[in-house]
Amino acid sequence: VPKLSETKSMFQDFFSQKLKEVISELSQDVIASTSFLPAEQMNRLKGDKLAKSYCSIITDFDVHWLWVQSRIDLFCVANLESSKRLSDRGIPLAKIEVTGIPISPKCALGECELEDDLNTEYALDKEKFKIFLLDSGYGIGPVEYIAEEIVLNGKKKLQVVI
Repeated sequence: VPKLSETKSMFQDFFSQKLKEVISELSQDVIASTSFLPAEQMNRLKGDKLAKSYCSIITDFDVHWLWVQSRIDLFCVANLESSKRLSDRGIPLAKIEVTGIPISPKCALGECELEDDLNTEYALDKEKFKIFLLDSGYGIGPVEYIAEEIVLNGKKKLQVVI
């Protein structure tokens, strides 16, 4: 009986054959992916020379273990913490570039120039503290439950925007 990882790999190989054919025909120098699934597949196909190099652009502020693929040539990460996480998992620092995630510096500091428009469009109270909740592929649970817990347990009057 094959292990779970072997079974998963078998299905990935089966379902990615057409993609592999298309990529082979394109003859690319670099293949960049913004999801862990193509990164994992490119890691497995490295020997097939589908491209000279592979780049994983990690679009989260944290690095899930699924992103960590040894045959990826370049990892673009959001911050130094993510760089350290990759390094701690055995990825050489020479393969890691801290590129950030494109967010307006004003918005990052809570001074988003669109704040008035957002308050009007979504009927938000501009006097209340706002938490913008982004859900990702980590599967941390139902986003509605998380929002309710934030509101119920918050010490300030606040609003949650999902």
